[in-house]
Amino acid sequence: MKKVFIEYNSYKLKPDITVDGKQLTQDSQLGEKTDDDYRLQDWVEELPDILTSEFNDTNFYIAFQGALPDYENLSDVVKRSELTTNLCYIPAKGTMGEEEAVRCYRKAAEQGFAEAQNFLGDCYCYGLGVTENAEEAVRWYRQSAEQGYAKAQDSLGDCYYLGLGVSEDKEEAVRW
Repeated sequence: MKKVFIEYNSYKLKPDITVDGKQLTQDSQLGEKTDDDYRLQDWVEELPDILTSEFNDTNFYIAFQGALPDYENLSDVVKRSELTTNLCYIPAKGTMGEEEAVRCYRKAAEQGFAEAQNFLGDCYCYGLGVTENAEEAVRWYRQSAEQGYAKAQDSLGDCYYLGLGVSEDKEEAVRW
């Protein structure tokens, strides 16, 4: 089952979309929709057909981070489609308290979303909505990094380089 993560800021217009923690190429059907010329609202009705066509599957985990009205629109489209999905909503950054954000990130992270695992690692690393805990940050960064998520790999490398939550290990830092 593919994990699709959609981060959408309606002011920025361009959605960030990853599938299984990896950025899309511009030559993919879904990757084309991440151009500056496409607002999510303009093509969300096409999403089920694009996913089915591009990945030859109808089963997806979809996590959406953005404004609630945009999520509700996505949810309605998915419910009317032939897709079998688990939908997860993560409110737009800055729209809720840190503790509530951690709960949302944790829900998506436990479903295996690399992006949410990385965000949760950041929360533990910097004490955002949780007590600062470098070991827990490393645990979440590692889960995300092992899925190939570049931001988490960088953060995990930094942890090894600086000895945050793990023993200092320059060779391991370079590996990540």
